[in-house]
Amino acid sequence: MKFKFNIKAMEFLTAFLLAVYVVFISLNTAISQSLDWSIYPFFLLLLIYLNIALLSCNGNSKYYNAALISPANLLMLCFTAMLIFKVDNVDSLKTVIGAVFLPYLLGVMYALRRGESIQLERYVFILLIFKAVLVLVFFNELIKDYPLRPEFQGRAIYLQFGWALDIAPFLIVYFMYKKQKLTTESALIVSIILFIIAFVIVTMLSRTMIILSVLLTMIFSLISIKEIKIKLFGATAYPVFVFICLLAFPLKQDHLFSMANTMASFVTASDTIYLPDKSTLIRMEGFFATLFDKNISSDKHPLDVKSGDFYWAGHFWLGQINYYIGKFGLLVFVLLTTYFIVNVYKLFMRRHHGDDFSNVTLIMLSISYLLHPLYVSGILNDPIFFLLLGLLVNLPSTNSRGRFFLGRRA
Repeated sequence: MKFKFNIKAMEFLTAFLLAVYVVFISLNTAISQSLDWSIYPFFLLLLIYLNIALLSCNGNSKYYNAALISPANLLMLCFTAMLIFKVDNVDSLKTVIGAVFLPYLLGVMYALRRGESIQLERYVFILLIFKAVLVLVFFNELIKDYPLRPEFQGRAIYLQFGWALDIAPFLIVYFMYKKQKLTTESALIVSIILFIIAFVIVTMLSRTMIILSVLLTMIFSLISIKEIKIKLFGATAYPVFVFICLLAFPLKQDHLFSMANTMASFVTASDTIYLPDKSTLIRMEGFFATLFDKNISSDKHPLDVKSGDFYWAGHFWLGQINYYIGKFGLLVFVLLTTYFIVNVYKLFMRRHHGDDFSNVTLIMLSISYLLHPLYVSGILNDPIFFLLLGLLVNLPSTNSRGRFFLGRRA
């Protein structure tokens, strides 16, 4: 009896710490500056150890071995090997393993035991709301006109607190839908929470996060919620709150319009761009440089995220991967991403089976992170993408090989 209790306690601890990793890992830089050393490798290795311990206690090694030999996992080994081949020092090797391979492995291990463990998705939801409220600590910075993007410890706040907040508004609406309680009181409480999230996202001024949070909340409210009142509430309430917050801060509007104007001028090849937006130009140039196969020697920019010469390829992963490991490496990554997209779709089609809220949370997280290769700075800066990739392509509910061996096991 005592042993069973310890296993359950370990499952709870592992799920909670994994949710902390998903929601707060972007704070690693700030924590490292405060402590003068990085907590990241120790936290990551602790999660690896806990998951291995749970798999050894609860699992069937024959099933795990068979389920692991899947095309996606073999492609991921190939992709990691190609990245490792390009590094030229031990620190860079550690970066590749810690930012790409081990997060993927964590996702695989959680996928293999997801059906029999406390699910991390509920903890992710709770921690996302907590993170949104935590940003209010910087209230005085958020409402200032300058800098446009408020900072904490010399870095924009949205870089440290913004990750995954774009899905929080829809999850709030969907949680209300699952409770099936659209009373005046519940609508008021949810509206207050949605307004807080809208205020936080608008004032942090990640324009991508503003756009995605509105679009994801509107679209998924319309297609994922059956109750008409809640469907309409989800599709209109949060976008209205974002609009109100933008009206309250004119400079935030201007920054958003600057991005749209720069994109339009770049696409139409206009020579006159009024106050061009630098970050938008970097992304657009990175995209077109990759599209037209601009040749730059990789000797100029070694594969090291800490190096000032690390080639960001205009915040466009496909260009960065092509730059470092060539066309074959790019093909491998595209195939991995295709597996990811197909399995998100399968999970979406099966979302009403099992724990519906947990499945929807995982779907929303995956969709949000699937967009990261288009605008996040680089493959070595986004371990949660690889964690979710490992998780989705190995879930028994989406993986045909996993379903086969799960059936044999039953």
